[in-house]
Amino acid sequence: MSEDRFQDLEMKVAFLDDIVNKLDETVTFQQLQIEELKRQVQHSHKQLVNVKDSLKGQTTDEPPPHY
Repeated sequence: MSEDRFQDLEMKVAFLDDIVNKLDETVTFQQLQIEELKRQVQHSHKQLVNVKDSLKGQTTDEPPPHY
């Protein structure tokens, strides 16, 4: 194999290694974001359930005042 071809292959491997590292960082960051969003959704869901439970006893069948 010629020296030039060998250097080209080394450059390509180094470039691909850099891309893999950047992709790994991106995936790791996105996973952290997903986990944070899941926590926020769970918290919002708990709040919604609490509001729903607190409103259960407040049902009235009275018509609005404009009737």
